[in-house]
Amino acid sequence: MLRTTRDQIALIRSDLDVVTAATRSADLLWKGRALLLSLCGVRVDGKNWWLHVACTPRLTAYLPHRRRGGEAMDDFGTLTRFRGVAVHDGLMSYQDFGRKHARCNANHVRELVAAGEAFPEHVWPESP
Repeated sequence: MLRTTRDQIALIRSDLDVVTAATRSADLLWKGRALLLSLCGVRVDGKNWWLHVACTPRLTAYLPHRRRGGEAMDDFGTLTRFRGVAVHDGLMSYQDFGRKHARCNANHVRELVAAGEAFPEHVWPESP
């Protein structure tokens, strides 16, 4: 027979409340009109993983996974449940879901700066 104290029961209840709140937040993310999707590399137990990020102006989900592309997105339901505009960097895995898409302007700027650095012999417009 498992014996628990009132404190242990309170901790279990608070953990359940956190899980319930996280589930509700994820549901709200997928119901939004637009969702920013991004990812970056992180270390988990000394190994390389990917931190997938999905956010709206009010909510952010951090989703660590050992894989970068479609497998992780399928596991999290990143775009399978989302019906709005996905704003992202153009990663091909995002395109596989066939929803509406928009490219993130921060990525456009980064790519234009890289092009200017890679081809300095060309004349590039300067920002004001």
